[in-house]
Amino acid sequence: MAGKKNKSAVKEISERKFELPFVEMQFRKSFIKQFDGLSAIKILGDPRSSYPGHKEVLRAGFIAWVFFPADHALRKKIMASAMLKMIIDAERKATEETNTRNLLTDFYARHIYLSKEFFSEIYYPLGGAVRFRSIDSGQKIQKKVIDSKRTLLHIFEICKIHHFLTEDCEAKQVRRKSLAGSNKIIKSLNDDDHTSFEAEKGFRPLSERAIEPAWVSRKATLPLIYASGSIKRGDGTLFSSICSGTFPFHMSKPLFDEWIAKARYVASDLFSGAEDSQLSDLGLENLPRGKKMVFTLPALSDKQIDYIRRKGQPTPPTDAK
Repeated sequence: MAGKKNKSAVKEISERKFELPFVEMQFRKSFIKQFDGLSAIKILGDPRSSYPGHKEVLRAGFIAWVFFPADHALRKKIMASAMLKMIIDAERKATEETNTRNLLTDFYARHIYLSKEFFSEIYYPLGGAVRFRSIDSGQKIQKKVIDSKRTLLHIFEICKIHHFLTEDCEAKQVRRKSLAGSNKIIKSLNDDDHTSFEAEKGFRPLSERAIEPAWVSRKATLPLIYASGSIKRGDGTLFSSICSGTFPFHMSKPLFDEWIAKARYVASDLFSGAEDSQLSDLGLENLPRGKKMVFTLPALSDKQIDYIRRKGQPTPPTDAK
């Protein structure tokens, strides 16, 4: 019986085809040593199939890069965690298939449910057995991400003000889109006045000294961060999922395409005319060309709207002496 299963497995391997062209060493060069976000979007948005685990681990790395672009160690840990999950799932399926635990089970796990490409491109470059034994637990990674929630919420609030200043004719007459101006609005209100789609009651803004480096280090990915707040996931959004420390390894192509299209809208429209021109430029540089998708401004409290519209000095004309 084992012999027949083995022959069947070998036949399945020989006939298996992956539609997405395989480029040897691409994963190591583009997504482990560094992270090429634009290339990742193109692969994850490609409808063609790839070798098992490729897109799952890459997606985990991509989301880590979006929210924590400067934290290379955290990105690798999150990718390694996704890799571990793929291996555990493959071993479980192989055990169910063979109804035993032996060399045949290992063969099935490595070559049927995963592939030699998975091990050569992802497993060994990420550290192999050494990394496998030292992978941080999901709880440790989750805690580190949750510890950054306050920073992410503050960033989201700044982007939301940019969104409001794009859409509200009255507000754009008295304010410009800027980090300093948005911070002034955020800091001017009591904590509980920041009632919105994402920032819950009790939101505590960071100091300007703390938020500036967090904002600057994410300039290239800000459109993706803000757009994630409009991507539905369960009872919340992709943004709220990340803030809770949950990184989705699986995401449907239509949902991923929607996320990218909405990020284009943020970069091209919501960040257009900002005091810092790099917001729009860097955002668009890290997104492939394609359609953009408009989405609704998350709710602002009445006090936020009143402060933005009514207070502050009008922006002087650009030709003013």
